[in-house]
Amino acid sequence: MLILRSFEVAVAGLWRFVLVVPFLVALVFIITAVIATRSTLLGAIFFASGANLAMLVAMRTAFAQIGEYSAPSLWKLIVGGLKYWLIQTAVTVLLFATALMLAYLLTIEPGEAGGGQGRLAVRLALMKTMADPIAWYFFAVATGLSYILWTALLVPQAGVAWSSSENREPFDLFWGFGARFFALLPVVVVTAALVHFTDSAAKVGELIGWLVIWLSAVILGETLDALTTQDIIRMATGALVLILAAYWQAVAAALAFVDRREENDLSRRNAQFTPESERVDAAALRRAREQ
Repeated sequence: MLILRSFEVAVAGLWRFVLVVPFLVALVFIITAVIATRSTLLGAIFFASGANLAMLVAMRTAFAQIGEYSAPSLWKLIVGGLKYWLIQTAVTVLLFATALMLAYLLTIEPGEAGGGQGRLAVRLALMKTMADPIAWYFFAVATGLSYILWTALLVPQAGVAWSSSENREPFDLFWGFGARFFALLPVVVVTAALVHFTDSAAKVGELIGWLVIWLSAVILGETLDALTTQDIIRMATGALVLILAAYWQAVAAALAFVDRREENDLSRRNAQFTPESERVDAAALRRAREQ
């Protein structure tokens, strides 16, 4: 099973990604700061795409672990991360906007948001919608669909990560879309549950916030109160769990990509050695079925 095979590989090679993460975080902060000097919006966009960049880097690390190493191209990784961030952000916004609209239509009474109250009435109607349980049902569906999209994009992302090298031909952004979906879905569900129930994302968010404050204090020449041992352990544990979850998904995607690529190579070899007469007969049979 892919979930067990990928977990074994991920645990065995987790130290590789742990060593990469500090350099990756520093790189994201530095590039964000440089971009923000020109455009705050572009800097924010790049920072937001850092998670997608981290996943591509995790996949590169996984490929190196399973013997598929090649010299990486940082530019291709950054561009790939931005493209997947844009795709996921656009679809996720659309999903949640649709969920909110449907909940609004089902919970609001005719004329409740109209009349002469204008924007205030609309705001009150939206607050009522958000407080209704039906809205959270729609949001749950939107969340589930976003996880489905993420799972379907794992193999394509692995393809882009694998080809993010100077000596490899690039893969299409959607090559292998949905490949090994039902094998990858349990990995996504388990890792998402692991992050959720350990509250790792919030702990890492707290760590990033502290790093930003610390960096600002260093630049301004100010001093900060030292973190307690309990705070350090809590944030470090959250970071480690999040790194494990990300690397587990990355390894599973890398293994799934290799499986899909080998299947495609086998299909091409079979087509290459099939006698021409048989290929003609097969084509004629397909045309006959279509009539």
